[in-house]
Amino acid sequence: MKQNGGLRCEQKNTRNSSVELLRIISMIVIVGYHYSLHGGYDKFSSYDFCGGVVFVQLLGLFGKVACSVFALISGYFLILQKGTIKEQYKRIFPLFFEMHFYYIIILAFMLITKLVPVTPALWVKSLFPLIFGTWYIKYYILLLLAAPFIGPWLRALEKETYRNLVVLVIVVWSVIQTFTNAAWDFGEMDFFFVMYIIGGYLRLHMGKISLKKTGIMSILFITLMIVSVLFFDFAGLISGFSKLIDYASYFRRYDTILALGCAISVFLYALNFSFSSPFINRIAGATLGIYLIHNNALIDTYIWKVLYPNTEYIYNPYAHAILKIFVIFSVSLIIELIRQATVGKMINKWLDRHYQKIWNGIKWASVKFGNILDIVWTE
Repeated sequence: MKQNGGLRCEQKNTRNSSVELLRIISMIVIVGYHYSLHGGYDKFSSYDFCGGVVFVQLLGLFGKVACSVFALISGYFLILQKGTIKEQYKRIFPLFFEMHFYYIIILAFMLITKLVPVTPALWVKSLFPLIFGTWYIKYYILLLLAAPFIGPWLRALEKETYRNLVVLVIVVWSVIQTFTNAAWDFGEMDFFFVMYIIGGYLRLHMGKISLKKTGIMSILFITLMIVSVLFFDFAGLISGFSKLIDYASYFRRYDTILALGCAISVFLYALNFSFSSPFINRIAGATLGIYLIHNNALIDTYIWKVLYPNTEYIYNPYAHAILKIFVIFSVSLIIELIRQATVGKMINKWLDRHYQKIWNGIKWASVKFGNILDIVWTE
């Protein structure tokens, strides 16, 4: 059984290491985003503003863009996945077990070491991560569950019809949201379906756009996002109205035009390169584990606010941030590679032997639930 790898969906023998390298870079960006997001920084005012504040703001600027890149990659490869629902669902279980493994192991570690207090809410999150856990993983699993039903419908659409759907989705989900400050209440699950639709269109109908065009697009969107931070910071400082500084992070939301355009253009840029590197592919296959380890509610408070607290370095955060991001990424990578070589292999072998029984149980539960719905509906 091939390891799904969580945040990668294509088969091992067709993996483009350019895309895999983009995954690695995106995960590093996400760790930097969490440095900024969970570091204990309150709203900045014109009185405590400094270069370190701008640095921290920029660290957090592209985190959602990186999440969008991961989701686009998933949509790009998922759209072509065919076969039976049974075969497609088999890919979900390694991800399911990996998520539960880390939540339970980290819970046990915190209970033993007492590094942070484990509240009842954290107990529930750790024991039921599919319901209460990290947003990206649980909604990603839901997307994988829905993909076998949505994929054939999208593949059957004519190019023009599919293009019109993409335009509609972008206008409703991104354009209107950007200019109304998210007036409509969309959520993370909507994000995954939007990225799946766009990623699928890029794979089926877009083809490759030249390196020059995608490079210019990427530089343009990245520059505009950085300029937006500097503009609101400068406006807040000059006017003394610190509320403007809060808007420096406005365009980091994944539903803004700039963030969406940045994610799409960077992904298209990476597609222009094609090479194979087992080393890069191996590290990229561990990105899900890196995410699950460092972004756990039980541990993020400790690593960002207790262990060499971020806020103590706000006036000179550069070396601290770079070193901390590197250490967290590297340690998490080593832990995940060890898990893959031990527990991961055992789980995969166990699934190979018992998946038919699991599938029979799924079908039985589905039939029973369907019968209950029929009874309720007819009554």
